[in-house]
Amino acid sequence: MLCDPPQTRGACEAAQCISEEINSGLALWANSLRVRRLADGALRITWSAPCATPDGEAPARYRVWGRERNESARVLLLQTGDQAFVHTPPGGSHQYEVTSAW
Repeated sequence: MLCDPPQTRGACEAAQCISEEINSGLALWANSLRVRRLADGALRITWSAPCATPDGEAPARYRVWGRERNESARVLLLQTGDQAFVHTPPGGSHQYEVTSAW
């Protein structure tokens, strides 16, 4: 729960504001990330442009990061102006993150 245990009106309003920023993606300057497995076993990763941006302009490019395990360091896989990326992970599970760059 985001509110303090006394759950005052002010604490709950602040928690609602914070959660709306996170749930909408506005806090992260992100919108969505979707992963689909293709017939050949590769993964197609797609995303949408941010819902809102710091200067009102779309990002110039996106950086796609990946790692094999939670403990692993993220590795930059690609910088692209597109909103899609096809990747064949080197076995096992893989985690992805896409960040915007202006």
